[in-house]
Amino acid sequence: MIPITSSYLRQFVSHWRSYRSHWLLLRPTPLSSDIIQGLLGNCWFLSALALVAERPELLRAILPTSNEEFELTKKATVRLFKFGKWHSVIVDNQLPVNSHQQLVFSQAKRKQLFVPLIEKALAKLYGGYDHLRGGLTSEGMTLLTGFPCEILWLPPSRSEQQKLSPTDGHHLEELWIKFVSYSSAGFLMGVSCGRHHEVDVTKSEYRKMGLLKEHAYSVLEVISTEQLRLVK
Repeated sequence: MIPITSSYLRQFVSHWRSYRSHWLLLRPTPLSSDIIQGLLGNCWFLSALALVAERPELLRAILPTSNEEFELTKKATVRLFKFGKWHSVIVDNQLPVNSHQQLVFSQAKRKQLFVPLIEKALAKLYGGYDHLRGGLTSEGMTLLTGFPCEILWLPPSRSEQQKLSPTDGHHLEELWIKFVSYSSAGFLMGVSCGRHHEVDVTKSEYRKMGLLKEHAYSVLEVISTEQLRLVK
């Protein structure tokens, strides 16, 4: 069992449940949409995991345990990159649930366990679930791939009455070219909203654009035409 020291989080955990039959470690075709965030504020990591879930070969490198081996041993090996090296973390099938037998933290659709078990391995590596709250998507990317990340910043937001300066417009154009280029090259990409210099933007302003403030997102596809620029 991994430490949960926060009194706020502990109030939701009734006990640790053993997940056995009818639950698979990983289906042959995992999807980014399988991933559901729980009570932890760890979207920075789950958004990176959603990107990896789109690449089965990467996900299998992180989670080399087969479904058959997991069914037999009730344990899985998770490989994560931290402190400049790879760590093989072993976790069992015990996971924290509430009084309704529902997972308190992350989960995966279609009766899969790869998401909560990778999250549990990360909590074990960090010294507890509490230490997973808040972080950078770039950190999550490196944890799962072992590669360094490049961080690109958007210009500070403007009110509806203000217009972008020529410098901002040039910067946005340059960013979009990089965005399309990186997508074409098959790079994993994520975006975060409302941190650092964007503290002046309210939650309602983000909601108008269909976004959540202080939240991380996975970029699954980038399409550019003469008239449209679309990001999925």
